[in-house]
Amino acid sequence: MVGRPAQRLSRMSVIRLKSEAMPNCDFYALEADALSVIEFVLEKTDCAVYEHYSAPGQELQRFDSLAALRRVLVAADSSANFQLYSSSMKGLFRIRKIELDPGRFPVDPWRFESHGWGAIQLQFGGLREGRILHSHTNHNSEKRALAWEATHRDDLGAVAAWDWPEVVRISRALNRFIRRCGVSKTGSRPVLPAAHEAVASGIGTIGTSASAV
Repeated sequence: MVGRPAQRLSRMSVIRLKSEAMPNCDFYALEADALSVIEFVLEKTDCAVYEHYSAPGQELQRFDSLAALRRVLVAADSSANFQLYSSSMKGLFRIRKIELDPGRFPVDPWRFESHGWGAIQLQFGGLREGRILHSHTNHNSEKRALAWEATHRDDLGAVAAWDWPEVVRISRALNRFIRRCGVSKTGSRPVLPAAHEAVASGIGTIGTSASAV
């Protein structure tokens, strides 16, 4: 989301909001790990899985099967961005068309974006030039959403319409699953099995050595 926070916020309030800890989980994962995480989402929660952004000139995809998701992950070396949303979270979840720079995208200068105040982001960093990039989950806190509500209410609706305890419940369940899947760590970040094996076999590097959990 872009824009400036409501003018009623003081400078110090904005600084505090920017530094506020978000309910995220950073980790390392490759294709098999990503599929395991998404399988948990599809089977153990009632969340739907959406692309965060569509490809230029394409409709935004909703994924209901691992087979479709595997094709996306294989094509992008396990790198992909998703949004998770369940009707139990309530609130307004939108898919909107956004315009792109026609200088950079002369054929199809548009794409679609999914967003909502409490939608859960699930991003897989994948493998790039031999490096396994970190993956993460994240979502707005209610406090942060309220701070930006005046700026984005016309687009995203009311923050109070969301069931924030339900957003947090689903997010925590997902993060617990990811942490349980970790077989080693780099710092505080879990390294999931396929990523760990890639490092052990020399296929990829993370930057610092993974330590056993």
